Amino acid sequence: MRYPKAVINTKTLQHNISLIQDQNPEAHIIALVNANAYGHGIIEISRALDNNVAALATTRLDEAETIRDNGVNTPIIVLQGFTNLVELFKVVDLKVQVVVSNEMQLELIEQYQEHLSGLKIWLLLQSPKNYLGFNQEQISQAYKGLRKIKGIRSIGLMTYTDSQEAIDLTAKHPFTDLALMDNQIKHLPDLPAQIWLSSGVQLYGLESKEFYINNLITVMNLETLIVQIHYRKAGDQIGYGSTYTVTQDTYIGVVAMGYGDGYPRNAPTGTPVWVNGREVPIVGRVSMDMLTVDLGQELIDKVGDKVYLWGDKLNIEKVSSKVNIADYELTSYLTERVKHEFN
Repeated sequence: MRYPKAVINTKTLQHNISLIQDQNPEAHIIALVNANAYGHGIIEISRALDNNVAALATTRLDEAETIRDNGVNTPIIVLQGFTNLVELFKVVDLKVQVVVSNEMQLELIEQYQEHLSGLKIWLLLQSPKNYLGFNQEQISQAYKGLRKIKGIRSIGLMTYTDSQEAIDLTAKHPFTDLALMDNQIKHLPDLPAQIWLSSGVQLYGLESKEFYINNLITVMNLETLIVQIHYRKAGDQIGYGSTYTVTQDTYIGVVAMGYGDGYPRNAPTGTPVWVNGREVPIVGRVSMDMLTVDLGQELIDKVGDKVYLWGDKLNIEKVSSKVNIADYELTSYLTERVKHEFN
């Protein structure tokens, strides 16, 4: 049984990236594929985005290496940069772009500059949201030093929240690129630097209160099956710890999905799933491998029927609001036990 499974619609992904690009026609789009592409599958998502975005962004170097090993040629930005000399040389070998956010990285670049070639650097501006990075004075000093190194092809500036401060710095120093990673700017600034905008939550059709785009579509449908159905009488208790007492005679469905698959263990009674054309509530405690739902007093379901945890049939926001977990966290929490199917 290949359930539970996450069905990923790559055509929907293309639809979303087109909307994002149309919203910002002059910007270069950075697609965030870290955390296994927010749980959607880093390899296949990167393949689907290959040559359709200006760059992909990963948190760690090994993620970038995985993408390269699977034939993706789109530029890759490694957001955490490198942590030692071996990783710096791997950055050069993989021809990936790298974020520099601390003095150790600057020292390694300077010390081994004769071994570098074609390197694209992003200097990270420190902000209240991101503890990594340099302040304005440090950025200026780092920029002046890096400009002297022949192995560096270009130097960009990256920021997560301080957009105006970054714009001021870009006007002060001739950075080739400015990356706004938490885009809240309605109108792009008129600068000689090329503007780059990141997209993660929006790319996958998830909610973003800070930067909302109409008509985005959820890319993931999370599906599983009913594996057992039991008739239960009023007063019967359900699940570990007997946390739920049946209020009226009903049919209880056992569903192949649990916190071992990444479904939130704290999902309360009443959290919806979708079965055979209607929403039904989870009852009792979510266990490692399964959860239970109240199918109602009239049995219209059978073992083997599909259950949709979220997606086209059930907006993930309905689950998110019940469990008090952001939708992009829900998708990112999915474990390796959840199979991925791409179409």
